[in-house]
Amino acid sequence: MKMRDCLMGVILLLAGGGSDTGLIPAAIGRTIVVAADGSGEFTRIAYGVDVAEPGDTVLVRSGDYWDERFTVDSAVVVMAEQQGQATIWLDPSIRAVILCSEAELRGFVIIGSFMGIGQNMIAAFGDRVVIYNCYLEADARYGSQIVIESQLVPPIIRHCRFDFDFGEPNVFIWHRSPLNVWMPDNCYGDGFTDTTVIHGYVLDRAHGDSTAGYVYVTPVWEEFQWLAAEEPREPRNTQPYIGLFPNPVTSGGMLTLDLPGQPLRPIVLYNLLGQEVYRHSVSNPPNTGGRQVLLTLPSGIPSGIYFANVVTARESLVRKVIVHR
Repeated sequence: MKMRDCLMGVILLLAGGGSDTGLIPAAIGRTIVVAADGSGEFTRIAYGVDVAEPGDTVLVRSGDYWDERFTVDSAVVVMAEQQGQATIWLDPSIRAVILCSEAELRGFVIIGSFMGIGQNMIAAFGDRVVIYNCYLEADARYGSQIVIESQLVPPIIRHCRFDFDFGEPNVFIWHRSPLNVWMPDNCYGDGFTDTTVIHGYVLDRAHGDSTAGYVYVTPVWEEFQWLAAEEPREPRNTQPYIGLFPNPVTSGGMLTLDLPGQPLRPIVLYNLLGQEVYRHSVSNPPNTGGRQVLLTLPSGIPSGIYFANVVTARESLVRKVIVHR
């Protein structure tokens, strides 16, 4: 069943384009050594992964591994011998490292350089996929960048850092099943766009200040307080405006948003898959008192839960929206 799920995930990918005690136990099989300088059994990570059996560890020595692509389709641990000293440079033409059920990736620097619109760095299929102590850098110079794509079950992510250089927007983590309520642990980054969508979550850097290096994580379908990922630097605003109160939409499509200030950019409505369904210009927004914006949603937007992304002079925020037709 797990192999079938993995194969289905690979087909979908090609067609489409916390505590540590919860992690997978250390592999008890053999150790396969990969070294770019030829001092190991193989010089490419893909070659070591190809011969690995469930329970094995592919140990990658320090060095640069260029144009790599590999699929870990069983309970195999692929780990850097020294954390942060083995760098995987992804081939942008073939897009992704694929991790299937119970696969584990540890300690790597992974760079997706000059990758195009909609391409991704890691694809995770099946249950208990672990990404641990990794640094992922995405250069989405030509458009959106999906850093991690998950088709079945969200991966377990621990103590990872994500940096973005270009792109508007960059998609941090994208997952096809928005009902899985999940939040990354210890994930932070520099250079985020104002809002970065994670399959039902929104990352928001403090006051849009790229130097703050601090990311807030907010579930969009429940009324939670903002949750801040661990980061050694203090954010400029430790208590940002809480903007997750349900906003019902009438049968006529009228929506009133209570805001902390006048919106500065178009108000964008997303569904729980992170897909844009409506955009409202703010060149002359209808206003009913300075803190309320009245919108009329098109009849083509069906009933369901959505979230509205709003940018004001104070901060960017998210409003949960419930549409009843």
